[in-house]
Amino acid sequence: MEIMSEDSRYLLGQIAESRPFHIILADDDADDFDFFKEAMQSIVPGLDISRAYDGADLIRILESAPGSLPDLIFLDLNMPCRNGFESLAVIRKNEKWINIPVIIYSTSAFPDQIDNTYKLGANLYIQKPDDYNEIRQIVKKIFSINFDDLICRPAKEDYFVTLK
Repeated sequence: MEIMSEDSRYLLGQIAESRPFHIILADDDADDFDFFKEAMQSIVPGLDISRAYDGADLIRILESAPGSLPDLIFLDLNMPCRNGFESLAVIRKNEKWINIPVIIYSTSAFPDQIDNTYKLGANLYIQKPDDYNEIRQIVKKIFSINFDDLICRPAKEDYFVTLK
């Protein structure tokens, strides 16, 4: 298992060492979740990764666990019940959740969707890679970001994260 070097652990270094770093991926596709989880845990062992099956499930999870909120949310846009846009709007309107970084993780990357999610308050936008190794590369890139910079949101030109 590959472990990240100390100098690339900016994001995790900002989180308390006394508890697991908790990530929620809201995605209705089980295969996408499995690949995501495997890639994440191969890069950063010990992560606590859970799944919300759609946007409505994500909001239920957040409402039911006010004392154990996630450190980071990855949010698909195209889901049944409540899509990613609707979920993001609800998250950003709730004072308890407003500071949880939300990374859009979607197969689509239309400019209007990217602009809309930026306006709604997402912290980053990633187009889902098709390949497991690309997922790993994007995970490495995400975990090399300083957590404070992620919370404050990058400038619009740095919002869409690519492998290049």
